[in-house]
Amino acid sequence: MGKLKILIYIMYFLLFGYLVVRGSGINVGGAGKILFQKTDSFGGIVIITGGNEIRNDDLNKEGQGNLLREDLVSGGDGGGEYSKVGSQVKGATYYRSTTCKGVNQNYPYDPINETDWFRDDDDISYTWIHWTNTYGTNNVEWRWYRPDGNFYTNCTYSFSGSYAWYKCWCGIYIYHNGIYYAASDYEGYWHCDIYLNGNYIATEWFYIRFRLDDRPYSSNTNISCHTMCTGHSSSIPYSPYNPGTNTYAYNAEKAENWLRFTNVVNGVDVKWEWYRPNGTLYTTYTYTLSDPGLGRYYPWYACWSYIYINGYEPSWTPGLWTVKFYTKDVWGNWDFEWDDTFTITAAPTNTPTRTPTITPTWTPTRTPTITPTPTVTPTNTPTYTPTISPTPTQTPTPPPIPTLNKTGFTLLILILSSILIFYSISNVQSESNKLF
Repeated sequence: MGKLKILIYIMYFLLFGYLVVRGSGINVGGAGKILFQKTDSFGGIVIITGGNEIRNDDLNKEGQGNLLREDLVSGGDGGGEYSKVGSQVKGATYYRSTTCKGVNQNYPYDPINETDWFRDDDDISYTWIHWTNTYGTNNVEWRWYRPDGNFYTNCTYSFSGSYAWYKCWCGIYIYHNGIYYAASDYEGYWHCDIYLNGNYIATEWFYIRFRLDDRPYSSNTNISCHTMCTGHSSSIPYSPYNPGTNTYAYNAEKAENWLRFTNVVNGVDVKWEWYRPNGTLYTTYTYTLSDPGLGRYYPWYACWSYIYINGYEPSWTPGLWTVKFYTKDVWGNWDFEWDDTFTITAAPTNTPTRTPTITPTWTPTRTPTITPTPTVTPTNTPTYTPTISPTPTQTPTPPPIPTLNKTGFTLLILILSSILIFYSISNVQSESNKLF
């Protein structure tokens, strides 16, 4: 009987030692070697859980479309991770989690390239979890949510046993083997909720491509926003002048649409379309946000487009104008993001205003002014008539000259001729008397 007790103690000691050694990580637990593959309504979403191999069965790039850019989750601006560190749930203790671009497939199964920022050409966005003090059977679930707050997809994984630590991971494809997946088109601030045995444990936040929110202007450069304004500063952070302006005078210099991206991981093509009040396209402007490069990102990136008003068509096209903003997705499509509206006031209508004023003012004024003029003429006539009357009484003095008409002149010639003849005869006679 004593020997039997000794044998039992020895077996108990060996079993306990085996468990301790296994739990210490010498005989690693790891995340298991399984592949979980799932295709949902978005098409071709493949989830990899642990393991060291990836299959490409039934992959495609469905799931394009225009998206809302509104973060429906509180605390979405801070970035980083939000979690209940060290929380104990029946079966395991949560130690930490992170997002990363890869996982070491061998001991110690740690994350590779831990980051919150993923490019549209990154392969997978992993959410990696570290558990401690595990026992029994544990069911882990990852739930991904798009930037608009809508559910994207989920992943489940189970493990059993008592371990000092246990690490597992799951990820969503972004770009794999030359194929863009739906996640690449849902640019913005994602989050993944982690559950253990049906209990919420933690949330991991991460960005894909960039963050762009449809929200009013904020001076906080960590917040994505957009606004109409009258211009912007020429120095960092290029803040808009008079943000929130929605009315412009006909003689204003320009109307500007200003916006700020945050957490820009990729180069981005953007476009503005400006529409007249009648809905026709006035002009288009495109711009490319420069690529920060691999392993880098821009915390914020401001850009703008504007139209001149004074001296250009908008100055004589009053009414409600619209500017639409687009970004180009990974497939080359222009995704509509939002529109802003503003009013350009009409210039003073000089012609219609002056015409009614001039017509009644000038017409009646000139008519009575000119009409009395004839009454002045007869008044002046009698005034000058007495002055002129004496003049004809003096002019009769020289009439003898004009009375020398043809008949009178002939008589005068005859008289003078007779006198001359008479004088000549008298003179001849006188000379004759001298001879004798």
